[in-house]
Amino acid sequence: DLNAEIARSVTDSTPIYTSLPYIEQDIYQQLANTNPKLTERNAVMIGTNLNYKGTDLLVRGWESVRDAHPNAELHIVGPGHKNQHEQIEGINIRGFVPDIAEELERSSLYIHPARAEAFGVSVLEAMRAGVPPIVTQTTGAKSEVRQIDESLVTDADSNLLAKRIIEYFDTPLDRRRKWSAIARSRSER
Repeated sequence: DLNAEIARSVTDSTPIYTSLPYIEQDIYQQLANTNPKLTERNAVMIGTNLNYKGTDLLVRGWESVRDAHPNAELHIVGPGHKNQHEQIEGINIRGFVPDIAEELERSSLYIHPARAEAFGVSVLEAMRAGVPPIVTQTTGAKSEVRQIDESLVTDADSNLLAKRIIEYFDTPLDRRRKWSAIARSRSER
């Protein structure tokens, strides 16, 4: 966990315990029944438009993703996102949606480009839906995502995010399915 790492860097004698956030029970059940489109090149990000969430990093790198995969689509879900992002080919601003399960089900990849975030429940929600996530080193969710595959964790950098997304879209379907199963299993905790 990111916060535990930070705390350990300033003290080595204080006991530190980590507890993971949880998914609300009704959403947990609903997400367990989703079937993500792992064969597609659709990515989703869920969160408000706050600087620490890193949406701008993801948007900046998306043109490189589209150069490598011209049919790739990015759906940005959550309030406050700038409509000018939609002027970039392949980016769709969804705003607030009442049902994140639908958004996750149409996706093959979840992206959490945070500059710094203690955890990010949306990462767990994506995992519960069987959507493999790419997260940054600066989010606490990296501890769970590393259990799926180390390659799904990267730095909070536009070029590196784009590179990881392209690599994911180039990954064979059987490996994506394996990551999906591991993600769903890890989310059960």
